[in-house]
Amino acid sequence: MSFLRRPELWVLAVIAAVAAYFALRAPAPDATPPLKPHGSITKLAVTKLTLTRDFGNARLDIAFTYDNRGGAEITLAPPAVLLLAGEENVPPFFLVGDFPDPLPADRRTTGTAKYWLEPEHFALPITFEVMGESIALKTSADFDIKSLANAEPTTLTPGNW
Repeated sequence: MSFLRRPELWVLAVIAAVAAYFALRAPAPDATPPLKPHGSITKLAVTKLTLTRDFGNARLDIAFTYDNRGGAEITLAPPAVLLLAGEENVPPFFLVGDFPDPLPADRRTTGTAKYWLEPEHFALPITFEVMGESIALKTSADFDIKSLANAEPTTLTPGNW
């Protein structure tokens, strides 16, 4: 009985060779590689602003993209991520167990930051800042929160409210 004439041993040898190939090959690159920079991409861009009135207050949801190449993971909380109403830092809004995911390092990524605005914030300029990069969301003009329907999300344009 010859070793080379047994087909089940050939099948086992092929399976072992395939398993060895997959075990020893280089790891696959990340599925979402970082974008290559070019002139029109900024580090921070707001993609959507949603304001939801809750009587005299409101929750502001800021969807944004941030180019975090060359940086460490960023937690969506001060001092890395700020919402400034005038000179005042507005604390982030989250419910227990609903913490925002951090921004991963070394890629352009999206995130959502949530803030609770008090009535006095609507008369101040509002600026959103991530790692020193900032975008003006609201001018210093007074905004009448009562003009919005209560508990209904309203999409806004940065700088035009």
